[in-house]
Amino acid sequence: MKQRVCIIALLSLLSTGGYSVKAQVIETVTVDFTKISTRHVETDTVRGKICYQDGKITLKVVDPLQQWMVLHDIQTLIYYPQESRAIRIISENTASLPFFQSFLSLGQDYNNLEKLGFVINKTESRGDTLISYWSPAKTKKGQGGQFILKVGKNRLYVSEFKDFHRNLFYRTVYDDFFVFGRNNIPLRMTSHYKSDRDTRTEMILFENPVINQTLPDEFLQFDIPASTEIKEIKW
Repeated sequence: MKQRVCIIALLSLLSTGGYSVKAQVIETVTVDFTKISTRHVETDTVRGKICYQDGKITLKVVDPLQQWMVLHDIQTLIYYPQESRAIRIISENTASLPFFQSFLSLGQDYNNLEKLGFVINKTESRGDTLISYWSPAKTKKGQGGQFILKVGKNRLYVSEFKDFHRNLFYRTVYDDFFVFGRNNIPLRMTSHYKSDRDTRTEMILFENPVINQTLPDEFLQFDIPASTEIKEIKW
């Protein structure tokens, strides 16, 4: 599970920032989202709103249940108001919301992939599309893989990860772009994940994005009641 989360997070990190030029800084974000996950014949749909400011992500789920999530630094707080209980997860690394990372990765330099521990193997052009192939600079025996990024018109359309040792494949297609300054932010991301043990599809739809405006009072003032039972987990 951790391996899959890491792959998703890295793909999200690369999703927009690697190809921005003089990107505008995102200070705040308010956006509605719909997350549709399909595994085998079962489909789950989650809807809600996300707000971001000063490195803090606050998420409110409105369907199929009421739930709040607050991610800041290394902590993730999950609150269930109807049950008056909460879970606080403390991890070794900075907490993140992978499917939202595309909004927050503007301004990254293309060469930052090298800082993430990857080296470029080759590039090729197909019409208006530039395709680059990346692999980890250091790998352990039995591990490794390859990232493939497809870019056209300053937009990342496709990112892929292939791990031949574990027969793992992950592909994300980005479209329905929202223009913010000189940057193109995808409002729809469709991901396909396949391994020996699992196959799943996930679609993220963003709507009504508002950037660098005051957040709604409900999010600015959110705090769980003092009487809430909190279970703490270290991960």
